[in-house]
Amino acid sequence: MTPPVDALRLAPLRAMQRTLEGLYRLPESVDVAEFVTTDAAWAYALLGESGRAIGESVFVRCEDDDLGLSVYLDAQILERLAAAESDTHAGTLDLNDLCMALEGVSHFLYVITRARGFRQTTPFEMELQAEVDKFLVLSGLHVFDDMALRARVHHCLFEAMTLRPGLDATNVRRYADANRYAGKYCRYLQASFHAGAHDRARLYDELYSFYRLPQTEKVRHIERRVG
Repeated sequence: MTPPVDALRLAPLRAMQRTLEGLYRLPESVDVAEFVTTDAAWAYALLGESGRAIGESVFVRCEDDDLGLSVYLDAQILERLAAAESDTHAGTLDLNDLCMALEGVSHFLYVITRARGFRQTTPFEMELQAEVDKFLVLSGLHVFDDMALRARVHHCLFEAMTLRPGLDATNVRRYADANRYAGKYCRYLQASFHAGAHDRARLYDELYSFYRLPQTEKVRHIERRVG
């Protein structure tokens, strides 16, 4: 049993979960905060020495009809996010911390949603959806925020992206492909949906449908619209 994490540090994760549930019109889900651990020794024991460079990881165990989930996040990431949320001064939020936390919440919610529909998922699907989720939350695309900001976020996430050293060939290919397809899809969203109530409704319909597509259909959907 891993030690509990105090409620203050978990507040940002709960806010991220509510944001993603709203974006995709998901029913209220189990609370991600109940599945979070900061126990590094426990995570490293499962990941091996390579895990020591990882600040976030989601562990999934399937046995018969039972699904086990744990979201590991480095304790310092949670502390900095909680401090930034309570800080009245702008510019205190670390983008890497935010992205790692978002990725953990995204993976957790995606697995839960798929399991509720008795549908399988793959690591590639999880990574693809997490990249899209990060873009949407960071850029404010879902509320039609600053277009220049969205362009900068797209550049940071998809054009200036670098992979962590030490990954094997399988993981390199999966992360690179997920990032490439997510970048194409987010470029399509930027070009196709603009300010105004009509476009906002169309965008939410698009996100609703995309989230629920299986992996093969997600890729086809992107290729049909972007190529």
